[in-house]
Amino acid sequence: MPVLEAILPHAPAFVVVLARIGGLFIFTPLLSSASVPVRVRALLVVIFAFALYPISNTEHLIGQPIEFWSIAPLIATEML
Repeated sequence: MPVLEAILPHAPAFVVVLARIGGLFIFTPLLSSASVPVRVRALLVVIFAFALYPISNTEHLIGQPIEFWSIAPLIATEML
């Protein structure tokens, strides 16, 4: 499982980017309307997060322990 070992340290940083993009999609009137299906919105959030993760400033989060209580405050601040 060398691929998983290479990807796992990036999980906390990616979740923070995912929360930031998800927050934008929640508060954007066009994308949060009922006319856009939930699956489409979720797919767009993941695609944008994958596209923006390499250029995000999250180097300090790479390699952090993956614990809910350590990531939850970061996710909450990114959603707002």
